[in-house]
Formats: sequence, structure tokens, C-alpha cells
Amino acid sequence: MRGAAIWAAGFSFGAYVALTEGARDDRICTLIGIAPPVNRYDFERVKKSTKPKFVIAGEADELIPLKQVREFYAQLADPKELVEIDRANHLFDGQVGEVADALEDLLADFSCRTH
Repeated sequence: MRGAAIWAAGFSFGAYVALTEGARDDRICTLIGIAPPVNRYDFERVKKSTKPKFVIAGEADELIPLKQVREFYAQLADPKELVEIDRANHLFDGQVGEVADALEDLLADFSCRTH
């Protein structure tokens, strides 16, 4: 659809795929990563992207330490936003609603259009 806003979003390994391919694809206008495995894969393309990037991470993620997500986030080009979910593990057990609320808040006033 010409001019439609297309977002690339994913969770865990899916976040890696969405962020890296979304950074490459000109049809994608926004990148969303939930629990991105920044300690396991190469995100260089994402770090250089000037597309808006939204990252959601669990404070108690047992697979991807929050410290590493913060280090990754610090290397991202603007615009960007990081949301940390208190006490959340990798699967956001019992806190999926908080992830949904964070996404709704991040995207509430946001729109983008592609060529």
C-alpha cells in the first residue's frame, strides 16, 4: 500500500529479524524490538539507522541482561526510546499487559509515512 505506515516489530529472535531487516528496508518506517537479543547477534545496521526505534526490555530478563540492552540503546542513532518493565523476565510472565501499555503509549502520538 503506497504511503502506508509499516512498522517492523518482533520479540526476542523476532526482534533481531524485525530490527535488522526493518533498518534495511525502505518501506519500513519504525523499528520495534521487545527483548532484543543484543548479546547474541550483530545489530550494527540498527545502530546506524535513523528510523525511529522503540525498545522494550525486562528488568529481570534472565537471557538478555538489562545492562547490555542499555549499552545497545546508548549506541542507537536518534530517534529512539527505551522502556524498562520492572521485575519482568524474558517472557514478561504476568506482565504482558505492561508491554502492551508501553507500546500503546510509545505509538499513541506517532505516525510515519513512507515514499
